[in-house]
Amino acid sequence: MTRKKREEQREKAERRKASRRDARRRRRGERSAIRRAETELLHARCIEETKALHRVLAGEVDIADRVVPQRCRDFLSRFRWIKRKKREKFSRLIAVLLSTCPKLATREFWGPCFLLSMLSWKAEPQDWQPKGKSRHTMFCSMVDHLIVDYPVPRFLYRIFYHRSIWRHDLTLPLFFACLASGGSAYRHMKSGFMPVVMTRKMCHAFLNMPDGTAFYHAIRAAQVYALGGGRVLAGAICESPLGRRFMNDERFWLIAIKWLCENPIDDSAQIAPLIDYILEMRRRSGRYSMKGRTVKSLTRGMEAWHKELARARGLRSSVYAPAGFKPGSWRFKTKEDDGTSRCTTWTMTEILSTSELAAEGRSMSHCVLMYARSIASGRTSIWSLRCDGLRRITVRVSKEMKAVVEARGKCNRRPTPAEMNKINRWAQMNGLSIKIRY
Repeated sequence: MTRKKREEQREKAERRKASRRDARRRRRGERSAIRRAETELLHARCIEETKALHRVLAGEVDIADRVVPQRCRDFLSRFRWIKRKKREKFSRLIAVLLSTCPKLATREFWGPCFLLSMLSWKAEPQDWQPKGKSRHTMFCSMVDHLIVDYPVPRFLYRIFYHRSIWRHDLTLPLFFACLASGGSAYRHMKSGFMPVVMTRKMCHAFLNMPDGTAFYHAIRAAQVYALGGGRVLAGAICESPLGRRFMNDERFWLIAIKWLCENPIDDSAQIAPLIDYILEMRRRSGRYSMKGRTVKSLTRGMEAWHKELARARGLRSSVYAPAGFKPGSWRFKTKEDDGTSRCTTWTMTEILSTSELAAEGRSMSHCVLMYARSIASGRTSIWSLRCDGLRRITVRVSKEMKAVVEARGKCNRRPTPAEMNKINRWAQMNGLSIKIRY
């Protein structure tokens, strides 16, 4: 081959690469334009829903009118108990959002704005000027304008996004208002307004939590740090039911957390299952205590409870409704030690019946069967990650948070990096976030 021909071939190859690169850029630009158009259309629809909500709150339109979207009816039907004065404050706040900050005039901020209208204001919302670029920063500036006199830890602003709004519970917003007016966190918790038990040292650790910490996670981490525990123990406790709500007998659970701090457990992946076991024993007998317990005795009891769950044959067989997420299936080539390669098939399938859930718990030797009631109520979805048909990881998804919140292997082991990679792939495919803390 002559030199001239080689140069011609090189030029052709470069032109092909350039044309492919231009085609990729063009496709990427088209996809970006489509996403922008969809986002703008969705935001315009949210603005129309917010305008309809404001008309209903102002008394211009009846809630039963056909022009009112179904989401507005569902939202307002939950709050028929609120007084007229609070309803007027909520209406004024929605009007200010529509005129001053349309970026917040979406149904995601109806709940936070409703909670704000339940509190006492130090200024008028008409005088508010939005600050920041993100929607969360703008909302924080509105909270500062309306109720904050003294600095409040940044992570506490996320109290207004809390699901307590659907339970008509104003405990957390009133706690925020107390701190914003210069009140003492220790005195507020000691007064019995909140069921949690906190010392001054715990309150100090709580108020110094970093931004992004969930409220209940901050409470439990502060208790652990004040009692001498470390970050690993705090993260494991936050993964248990203690990190999602207050318990009925908080004094007992403070003793249990102290016991966990004083009796270190080598495998931190076993801490959350131990707490599940203690919770079950406490439910069966209110006299159950941590006095005289050892790590070995507690572990033996937990293993016996898991076997009891695995042998549970008398459960009423029920079928669960699908969560609406797509299952996953992937094929990978892996090299063996002798140099040969083979294909492995990974699948992510949803567990949709009590019998399947019991079989998963028996095969994996863990207590996934305890989530049967949560699955039936629609709060939780359980998935099984399998390799060539063999069960590898049980995944728990919170439908409210739209996130993967727990992933356990056999005997509650943690997932390996390769298994975590498959879980990440499936979560991205379904628009789920990963909120697993170990």
